[in-house]
Amino acid sequence: MEEKIRFKLRPFGLMNYLFTAAIVVFLYGFFRSYFLLLLIIIMSACLVISIAGVIIMGKNVTAELGIGKDRTVCGEETIMELRLQNPTWTAALKGEVRLSMSNTFLENGAEWTAQLPVKMRGKSMLRLPLRFEDIGRYIIGSDRLQVCDMLGIVCLEKRMNISCEVFALPPETADAEFPDISGLTDKAAQTDESSKKGSDHSEVSDIREYAAGDRLRDIHWKISARQGKLMVKERVSVAGSEMVILLNFVRNDELAQKILKLGIVYAKSFIRQRLAVCILCWNNADHCFEKYGCAADEELVRAYHDILKTPLSLRTGGDIYRYMANTFPYTDAYLDIGAHGGEAGALLYEK
Repeated sequence: MEEKIRFKLRPFGLMNYLFTAAIVVFLYGFFRSYFLLLLIIIMSACLVISIAGVIIMGKNVTAELGIGKDRTVCGEETIMELRLQNPTWTAALKGEVRLSMSNTFLENGAEWTAQLPVKMRGKSMLRLPLRFEDIGRYIIGSDRLQVCDMLGIVCLEKRMNISCEVFALPPETADAEFPDISGLTDKAAQTDESSKKGSDHSEVSDIREYAAGDRLRDIHWKISARQGKLMVKERVSVAGSEMVILLNFVRNDELAQKILKLGIVYAKSFIRQRLAVCILCWNNADHCFEKYGCAADEELVRAYHDILKTPLSLRTGGDIYRYMANTFPYTDAYLDIGAHGGEAGALLYEK
């Protein structure tokens, strides 16, 4: 981004300088003192040096924003560093950086101003402790830097674009708090093989006569018409055994965070029992489900990173159960984590 520089006159600082200069000139006219004459010359030189210095500084000073780690836990403190690099021989007593912070998932944010001096030919650094109370992807950035000259007469405003991001995830849950999933592991579902690319009738392992209990969607109608009796398709299982978890969000920040917390708790419980997890999350912008396969904790963290990049408003909408039935018709069971009875909870859906 091109850096643009603007200079603004500070009337209050200019009035203070002119008032002081007028007093010195008046005293010189009254006393005719060489000391007062020297003071007038020094004040004039300081004015030129101060304004010229801030102009030179504005063309060379740079800002950086960094954070120690790209992920943290809600309620845990992390440190953000704001650095100003000034390669010139000029300095400023106060530099102001306007910072903004936004939560991409919950779609809220805040603004504040950080102040620090600008050192001569050196780096100034301000360490800011941050604590995130809500789950989400936080983008912290600034688009402007303000620096005043030493006399406080001219203010430099420099447009820039610096940013950093951090993901605030649910806190680690103690082993004692993990739910009892012994009754769920034997309900592990097969994800729908027809949702995989390249799935067609060549993946059907056999055609046999219809038997009581076969699903109607498995009937091969063309062959049934030729044979004069109902024939059904036996499909090759493309997916491995995995537990499907549906994160069923609602437009409520508190409930949405509870759903995320439950999702990560149940997912880790399954992973600890060496059962692969498939997390489904609706994306209203693309009108489809996002699918994340997780067999380890690190994969689960990466999945949550992707989920939190999309706003909550795009995670809701439509008849999600109808979409599930149409998109994954061969998924026999899945864990629905959503708002049930006004509270966040998990229900096992079975056909």
